[in-house]
Amino acid sequence: MELTLLAVMPGLLIWLAILLLPWRPWSTRESLDSQSPRKPRLSNVTVLIPARDEAETICSDTRTV
Repeated sequence: MELTLLAVMPGLLIWLAILLLPWRPWSTRESLDSQSPRKPRLSNVTVLIPARDEAETICSDTRTV
């Protein structure tokens, strides 16, 4: 009985410490902070779509948003 209690106590203490610590390890929501309050300019964004032998089906129309 005493040996079982000594084997269980470290695990119990670790779990109690995890549950009681103020930094809340179970709360892992990502928080993204913006550097500037304005919207980013998307006119400088280039998208590259890899395609092989699709020249006949891909439209070559370039549009600006």
